[in-house]
Amino acid sequence: MQAFIDRSGLQFLVAQAARLAAEHLPLVTGPTYAKIQDPDSGAEWIEITARVRDTGPAIREAHRRFTRAWLSAAPPERSLDVRLAISFV
Repeated sequence: MQAFIDRSGLQFLVAQAARLAAEHLPLVTGPTYAKIQDPDSGAEWIEITARVRDTGPAIREAHRRFTRAWLSAAPPERSLDVRLAISFV
């Protein structure tokens, strides 16, 4: 995974997405990271999994805040290179 991040120049974007997740979501633990590859298209990206407390409607608003911040921060052509998954605990 780290080789893919380095080769793709995603270090800053991964760190930025993790920072925004910590800022906007009620994280239970630090996020985990995985390199994902679409079996059909071959597209690859880094998936950040945020383990969060299920706070009902508030989590939807927190996710919207994260999404707005991420789309404002990431260059449009790179915004899908790092994606967020939410795991509820």
